[in-house]
Amino acid sequence: MYFTLAIKLPVMATPKEVAQWMVAQLDGSERLLQVEAVASIHKLFGPEFVYENVDGELAIDRRVLYHFRKLTAETVVWVTKQGGGFCPEAHWRRRGTGDSPGRTQYVWWDMKDELCQEGTEGDVPN
Repeated sequence: MYFTLAIKLPVMATPKEVAQWMVAQLDGSERLLQVEAVASIHKLFGPEFVYENVDGELAIDRRVLYHFRKLTAETVVWVTKQGGGFCPEAHWRRRGTGDSPGRTQYVWWDMKDELCQEGTEGDVPN
């Protein structure tokens, strides 16, 4: 007697599919926080789509970000603090009419309140 086992093997996602997932997440909300996106990608798609950066933080694989940029080149901006480094409020959002040219929009890090405040390059926070 022979038996056939019906085993469903997991299907490996591609970097482009992970990027499409990011677009879908952004379509359903006001913004996509980087820290939430990287944690979800790691959980849903696996460790091959994230890496540990020089600061010891999880980051989204560059292949995924390449496809995400291609899918959202004119419609989405990256909001982070000026000067680089970790910003817990770093996120992607839809481009607005008041945004500066380019992909990156800057926020100001308020050390006292430990949060980032969105502004345009050259603005001085209150």
